[in-house]
Amino acid sequence: MSLRTFIVAAVLAAGLAFTPARAAQGPAADTPHMLTLWRDGDAGERLEIRGRVMDARGNPVEGAEVRVRQADGTGTYTAAYQGAMITNARGEYVLRTARPGNYGRPQHIHVSASHPGAGYAYTEILFKGDPLLSPEDVEHAIALETVRIGDREHKVGTFDITLGGN
Repeated sequence: MSLRTFIVAAVLAAGLAFTPARAAQGPAADTPHMLTLWRDGDAGERLEIRGRVMDARGNPVEGAEVRVRQADGTGTYTAAYQGAMITNARGEYVLRTARPGNYGRPQHIHVSASHPGAGYAYTEILFKGDPLLSPEDVEHAIALETVRIGDREHKVGTFDITLGGN
């Protein structure tokens, strides 16, 4: 087990397991803001994406709004699989969701991030190993690592976002 896998497993086992949809409230500077879309009984693999929002100089952006929209585990877009979170003092965010189902194009999560002083970015999270990825997309796709917590497996990945100018 890699050190990263061990750390992620320890964090999840410490009570940060998947919970009903909600955004974290009042986080301390060392606690990423979270948005949980996945609910017990939903189709698809459990997925956790952790990342940071940074400005054009590479500095973390506190208070950036990160909005996500995606298909559920069956490939259907619903209101339950969209939402927003605000980054913490380190520019961190955590998205807990289901891996999007396929509907004829690569699996993806739409992401936009913005901050009045740092700008805006729109992108998609793509996943390595998806057979529908184009050669150009493979370069930008993220790797997912499998972490076992008790009797459940979770896919964990990292996706950082750099905001453009205003």
